[in-house]
Amino acid sequence: MYCWGYVSGYRGPRPARIPVRFKRLRLTVYTQPDGRFHLNIPLDKALRVGHDEVSVNLPPYTKVSAGKNLFAPGPITLNLLCPEEVRHLRSAQQ
Repeated sequence: MYCWGYVSGYRGPRPARIPVRFKRLRLTVYTQPDGRFHLNIPLDKALRVGHDEVSVNLPPYTKVSAGKNLFAPGPITLNLLCPEEVRHLRSAQQ
């Protein structure tokens, strides 16, 4: 089974080689220079797991995790913000 997604931020893609961890699958993949990642999962393992927690924990960015259905259509999207972007977004909301 093939899954794909991307890691982006407030101002576009993040640097390459960001580790994206799939908790229940016990797999880690790394992003490409454009922020995309690709993952091939054996079908028997995907059927057994079905739903997984996808996370990125890379200081100084905020930790991001999301529950994902492996059989849902479309990409897995993770938004990773640095502290300056968080402050900018909070000030824009006020």
